[in-house]
Amino acid sequence: MGTAVRIERISIRTDSETKNLLERAAESMHMTVSAYMLGAAQRQAREDLQNIEQLKLGQQDHDIFFSTLENLPEPNEALKNLMAGK
Repeated sequence: MGTAVRIERISIRTDSETKNLLERAAESMHMTVSAYMLGAAQRQAREDLQNIEQLKLGQQDHDIFFSTLENLPEPNEALKNLMAGK
């Protein structure tokens, strides 16, 4: 038997112009307003999180970053002590 999915509710208030806009857009896509808004919100949330979580580097920063990774310095005593739990 599968795991039951708990459905959560999100409520928002808006002006009549925005509501009408959303209703028209949803209808044009043959969707309910809820389905339309949920899909749009999910796409935007994924894009926003990707932009926040993605490391974006220019070429110079890219070169510095990978050069540093390829040429790591030897650990100092403080780092050795930290890793040893001292």
